[in-house]
Amino acid sequence: MSFLNDLKTGNNQTLKISLPKSLQLEDEFPLGARLNDRKTGLSWHVGRSMGMLDLSPENRESIFENLELIAASDFDAYFETLDENKEKTSRTKSEQWSPIIQKEVIDVDGHKILSIIRRLSYQPGSEVVIGDLLIPTSDTTYMFTVHAGTNTTGYRESVLMSKLLASEPELNLDDKELFAKNNSDDEKYDDEFAEHPLSLVRNALKRILYHSKLKVLSPYQPTTGEVILPNVGCAIQPPQQFVHAPIYTMMMSPTLAMFTQKLIEPFVSTISLCGLNVWQLTDERINATEPSSQLDELEALAIETLNKWEDEGAENIRVQTKKYALTNNERKVESYVVFDVQNRTSHALAIWLLDEQMRIFRIDVSASTKVPVEKMRGFLQVMMNSFRVLRPDEIPQEKAKPQPQSPTKKWWQFWK
Repeated sequence: MSFLNDLKTGNNQTLKISLPKSLQLEDEFPLGARLNDRKTGLSWHVGRSMGMLDLSPENRESIFENLELIAASDFDAYFETLDENKEKTSRTKSEQWSPIIQKEVIDVDGHKILSIIRRLSYQPGSEVVIGDLLIPTSDTTYMFTVHAGTNTTGYRESVLMSKLLASEPELNLDDKELFAKNNSDDEKYDDEFAEHPLSLVRNALKRILYHSKLKVLSPYQPTTGEVILPNVGCAIQPPQQFVHAPIYTMMMSPTLAMFTQKLIEPFVSTISLCGLNVWQLTDERINATEPSSQLDELEALAIETLNKWEDEGAENIRVQTKKYALTNNERKVESYVVFDVQNRTSHALAIWLLDEQMRIFRIDVSASTKVPVEKMRGFLQVMMNSFRVLRPDEIPQEKAKPQPQSPTKKWWQFWK
């Protein structure tokens, strides 16, 4: 069965939807499809991600903050591709302006859906508007993305500004309230400017939300508190907004647990949000018998492992490590690595831990360098504060001795 047919019939067991008949298939692949709307000319991408999204109220402030980060980074990246901008400054440098036009969590038949409309470009001769719907389900996040553009910019704004000045003659272009009153992006003007990219995108998202028989078959169920990870041999409580994504284990090591925060995909920017990993390194051994020597060996293992990322395509690897003082026979090493991969610079912060049974655990946070290391350290601290090794009776017998297995995918492919 194909991706689109599974969506239409609900055979995916998570989401069922009747896409508009005007959408014509351009390309289809296992986890998504590209389509074009014959009536409007809009381009669509529909797909499913293995990243999970938790739209619980307590997560929304962080979600919206991350949306601003991604949208601004994407806007700047596109801005820099235009030759006429080489000596100009992007709009995002002003704290008063945001590329995000609209962001909200919408309730459709009792299910929460994240809706975002943003600008990828906004200058004379170039305006591009992108709309995204993110629909969380029990084991995936579905993404519906549509975009529209025009070479004629400012028409909507100019017409509405002229009307405002005509209706309120006392206003002039120097009045601070003028531009606040002239909110040309307001939805109430969409019918008047039906062919404007913003109107087209907003109406396209409405068709999916309210006129496509959208039905979530297996809703996402938020989890709170400690997450038991039998395959890894430990338990941990992730920071808010991070969701355990067990499906990744099928393509990586069975002694790895990954926690994700799924949001919109950048079109141009190489930014990636934080990903959290918890590993038990069953392929590795510490041979020293004295705690201080074990700490030295653990540090050497961290350095060697990180430098081996070069074998998986990483370049310009820069590693720093720090050994923690031995307290209560606890052996811990911190590592920080900066590296280039897939045309972007990323960094990762990790704690390497040797427990009383000589098992090696690695707990790490990775992201693009647009995410400050201080923020990553906060996430890592939350995980370390809750980390504990499982008792033997907490591990199912068949999973008590996980078998070593080399990853079948490069780990950074999952942080987009």
